[in-house]
Amino acid sequence: SLAALRPLLADAEVEVRAQATKVLGDARDVAAGVVITTLLGDASPRVRHLAAIAIGKIRVPAAVPALVKLLADNADKDAVLRHSGVMGLIGCADARTIAALKSHASPAVRVAAVVALRRLERPEVSQFLADADGRVILEAARAISEIPIAQALPALAALQPDFGKLTADQRPALARRILSANYRLGDAASATRLAGIAANANIPDAARAEALLGPGREERPLGPSLGRREK
Repeated sequence: SLAALRPLLADAEVEVRAQATKVLGDARDVAAGVVITTLLGDASPRVRHLAAIAIGKIRVPAAVPALVKLLADNADKDAVLRHSGVMGLIGCADARTIAALKSHASPAVRVAAVVALRRLERPEVSQFLADADGRVILEAARAISEIPIAQALPALAALQPDFGKLTADQRPALARRILSANYRLGDAASATRLAGIAANANIPDAARAEALLGPGREERPLGPSLGRREK
């Protein structure tokens, strides 16, 4: 019955292509993998979305370049396509391949790689803390702090952020996660780093105060608690 569905991947009707892609993906039909990979470039966003999900379920490593192109072309404009591209990467690529996307020119691809590594709970996500884009840095910090990914906590705790890369909204969010990582580690090196944060006039005042007072203190002047994700 699956063989009868494969020709429908080339049907002229968008919804026929979409449903054939979905069913063959759910069935993990390896024989349809090559054609579904080509549908990652389909004219219909719905077909591209379902093709990315399907290819992740079938697990086709050769589809990774097409998934990366989908994410780059989307450039974060469509959240559904971004999600499906991430799910495709999770199914088709190993952690090393995903981490290698840290050098990709598109920030949207790098963010997707961070989200994929977060879902896989992989410490390679710490490599994105050195990114040139503040959003990528913050997403990596969130992944490490919120899962949490224990093996990556030292890299986050030791981060010396260049706040010039971040917007005014991003700076306190990153600072909180750096503080949280240091408190979680709780060693002498972390104490030294916290003292340095408190003394650094280039760091937001609220973060400097939290470095002195510690998490959970009623008198601390921060609203959101450590580890809470900002909207």
